[in-house]
Amino acid sequence: MALIVVLAVMSGFEKEVKSRIVGTNAHVILLSFGDEGISDADSIGKLVKRVPDVVAVAPFVYAKAMMVAAGARTGRS
Repeated sequence: MALIVVLAVMSGFEKEVKSRIVGTNAHVILLSFGDEGISDADSIGKLVKRVPDVVAVAPFVYAKAMMVAAGARTGRS
């Protein structure tokens, strides 16, 4: 009985973790070649939104950054 309970709990936990991870990340990301980015993101967004089952479209910035707080620095690329 204990094994069945543990398996049931772990199965529900795994489902919850997967739904939260997938729910926060985009399923499709469109990027351009080079460093310029997509020049007309609004028109491309309108095209993508016409695809069946697309729920939402949002532009975003994907670039290198450096953070400074209390004298500490960190950079991510």
